[in-house]
Amino acid sequence: MNALIRNTGRILCAALAAQALWPVPSAQARADQVVPCDTSALIKAINAVNAAGGGTITLSSQCDYVLTEPASTGASGPNGLPVITSDITILGQGTLISRASDAPLFRILEVATTGAVALINLTLRGGDAGANSGGGVLLSGGGLALRTSTVENNTAARGGGIANAGGRLTLVDTVVENNQARSSVTFTSTAPVIGTAHRAHHAPAKRSHIDPAPMTGGSPYQAKARRARGLAAVPAGHGGGIVNAGELKTIRGRIGANEARLAGGGVANEKGGTATFRNTTISGNSAGKHGGGLYNAAGGTSRMISTAISQNTSNGSGGGVFNHHVAGAVRLSGSTVTANKADNCAPAGSVAGCTR
Repeated sequence: MNALIRNTGRILCAALAAQALWPVPSAQARADQVVPCDTSALIKAINAVNAAGGGTITLSSQCDYVLTEPASTGASGPNGLPVITSDITILGQGTLISRASDAPLFRILEVATTGAVALINLTLRGGDAGANSGGGVLLSGGGLALRTSTVENNTAARGGGIANAGGRLTLVDTVVENNQARSSVTFTSTAPVIGTAHRAHHAPAKRSHIDPAPMTGGSPYQAKARRARGLAAVPAGHGGGIVNAGELKTIRGRIGANEARLAGGGVANEKGGTATFRNTTISGNSAGKHGGGLYNAAGGTSRMISTAISQNTSNGSGGGVFNHHVAGAVRLSGSTVTANKADNCAPAGSVAGCTR
């Protein structure tokens, strides 16, 4: 009986902890939408729910919503879907939202500082933010939660899959894979994102810089988006899968086969970023310089709980984990860092419990 009570208590605590990570729906009026397998209908539904202040959007089962042109432009470049400015839940049913291979460069989705979005049971694929951050998703602020979802084959200057500029990012049972953070041209704008990126099959851009298109009409999220500058000082080529300058939590996830030209093949946790990985696999990622699995920048903190970091590579050091400067900023709890190249953790002694 005592064992049953203890087990029940542990299950309840775990459920409450998971619930605490998930966005809490707003009490304001909500406009729910059921969307047919039609991309223009999806864009209209997001606009309608934004205007209503929030709601739930249910997508068609096994549908591929193909984006062929930008639907919005924020302070950090164009987006295939309208910028999320309210509290929205998007329910997929094995649904795919993708950018057409012959479309101009744009990311899939941006979440403004006023927005909170939950994405459930869907895939985001093929976004290309070009010189900007977040090929799949840019979280300018606010909140973003993904459950039983996949972010794959996206490209950006930093945060090939997801870029968190200072919001709350939660991944539950979610896969981030085959994304890229590249930098092949310079970028001179003072906007929150800099650099350039292209997927491997794209030809290099024939321009010296790209300036994000200005926002028009005094959009309500304009000033706040431009204040979300957590990625302003982050070099291009950081965070193949995820770049984080806010709060990141992953539970039972996988971050794999992502590539960063410079640092953080799987994840780049930047200054001001707090990252917690629980029961997560970080494997098969690569970085051109430091942190094939995880790059933890000075001013960032990372905690690994029952997490496996293995078979990642870097051409410099920290094939598994690179902890920049501050010993103790990366903590391992019941976690393993093994079989990474050129080494497991760097600099030597900066990650307690990790051997080179």
